Amino acid sequence: MIIIWKGKGWLVPLAAMLGFCVSASVAFSAAVALGLGIAPPLAISLLGAAGATYTLTRWITRRDETRELLDPITGEVSSFRPKHSLYFIPVAAWPYIIAATAVVPFFVEALNVA
Repeated sequence: MIIIWKGKGWLVPLAAMLGFCVSASVAFSAAVALGLGIAPPLAISLLGAAGATYTLTRWITRRDETRELLDPITGEVSSFRPKHSLYFIPVAAWPYIIAATAVVPFFVEALNVA
């Protein structure tokens, strides 16, 4: 088995799914009531997933403690923070990746209209 996350990177899919499901329940019910297509609620749901992932990123970075190590020979202090990633991509980049995918439904709908 290959480990595809480091640190708390395994929380990214969970936060994204939670944000997507919560925003999808609201967005799709509003889209049905307003008679919209599928692209706007899908984009809103992806933005909700990006928002949940961004909140997770802020929570992770706020809770991480910096470890400081003192080299006894030189007296130099080195600071270390834990790293978190999923598929070798830092957790801080995932909200922007998910938000960028929110434009895809509009392109797909535009291609199907023609």
